[in-house]
Amino acid sequence: MFVLLTLWLIVFCNLNRADFGFSLLGKIWKLGYEPGCRTFTTLINGFCLDGKTLKAVELFNAMVERGYWPDVVTYGTMINGLCKTGDTSAAIGMLRKMEGGGCKPDRVVYSAIIDRLCKDGLMIQGLNLLLEMMGKGISIDIVTYNSLIYGLCNSCQWEEVLGFLKEVDRREVTTDIRTLYMLIDMLCKEGMTSEPKCVIELMNQRGVEPDIVTYSILMDAYCMRDQMDNARKVYDLMLERGCHPDACCYNILIKGYCRSRRMEEAMSLIEEMSGKRLVPDIVTYNILIGGMCSVGRLEAVQELRNEMQAHGKHPDIFTYATLLDKLCKNQNVDEAMKLLKKLKVVGWILTL
Repeated sequence: MFVLLTLWLIVFCNLNRADFGFSLLGKIWKLGYEPGCRTFTTLINGFCLDGKTLKAVELFNAMVERGYWPDVVTYGTMINGLCKTGDTSAAIGMLRKMEGGGCKPDRVVYSAIIDRLCKDGLMIQGLNLLLEMMGKGISIDIVTYNSLIYGLCNSCQWEEVLGFLKEVDRREVTTDIRTLYMLIDMLCKEGMTSEPKCVIELMNQRGVEPDIVTYSILMDAYCMRDQMDNARKVYDLMLERGCHPDACCYNILIKGYCRSRRMEEAMSLIEEMSGKRLVPDIVTYNILIGGMCSVGRLEAVQELRNEMQAHGKHPDIFTYATLLDKLCKNQNVDEAMKLLKKLKVVGWILTL
């Protein structure tokens, strides 16, 4: 009977109904059974997943009061739950309680708190915990380093980021794809992407093959800086390495060309998409319509609207908003008024 009730308790927690699981805990006690530490941990985790951290804390305290000794997994679950709600003070308090109870915190426990502190911009506290962790001889993995690098990147502490990367290399900790994404993002934000190949080579040196996300981040960074030749180099490099662009990649490049008023190159990418059997989506058409409006090519706008409808794509609120915005900015008030009247007839004005 005890095993069956425990199994049901686990099922309820997995279904995000920790409250039902808690009622089974009362049943277990009434029948004279003594639940183990894992049963409490399952319930605590269930409450944390349900966003009921206070309930989890109450259960944890009740567990201790009844003479049960939480282990590293129970403490870790409780600390992780507190960190997810942003209550780092309570999480650190739980860490101290853990140490006071003779339970040694492990890397997972420290990493959870450090990660939350870094996300909240509390880098000094995060670094202090890292030093404490190292002082206790607990090994640091790339997950912990990534949390710190993320926090330092967000606070623009680039020298410290490079220092941590050197530390990662010195300790022979293997970097993962997340580390490299953060690095690329940092380089792009600071405009330090002088040559696309340099960034790609950095990834190759660390044993990571760039994927479509990497190339997209780089292309977007160049497009945002109106460095379309470099964006195109990234695109060509992607093709050379056998990575096939998707509609999202094309949209990034098309948007860049439209922003630079290089409409012929934007349209050539549409033809290229068709050759690869990639159908432009509503986002693609909205980008192109905005670009054509910006350069005053209203006939091309109508052609695009006809083409998108032929492909089963119907103009949405963003299409019409883009049209109205661009027409007004280009002093085509008459055309804007005609479109507005049309929208009134079909009822779109209510949405707008």
